[in-house]
Amino acid sequence: MGIFKNATQSNAAPVTCVMELAKSEAQAKQLYDNFVATKRNEGFSLRSDVVAAWTADPNNAKYDGAWAGQNGFQWFNVFYRLSPDIHSWEVTTQAA
Repeated sequence: MGIFKNATQSNAAPVTCVMELAKSEAQAKQLYDNFVATKRNEGFSLRSDVVAAWTADPNNAKYDGAWAGQNGFQWFNVFYRLSPDIHSWEVTTQAA
């Protein structure tokens, strides 16, 4: 698992990104589903416009699942895919 933050950029909202490796597609999907369920229970609403923009951009990595949610000024994104770079399933979260 790796965690990084952009806390040093001026005028940027602090963002925390976590990348976690999973042993299988089923495990990655379960982690993804758990994140989505937790955030929905915390009052986050799906931002389908963000998901559509993210998945339509050809410069973004191709993910098997993508979810973006917002609760007031807080936002949370979660993605999962089979990473071609590391040949492992990867679940990535971004939160601010």
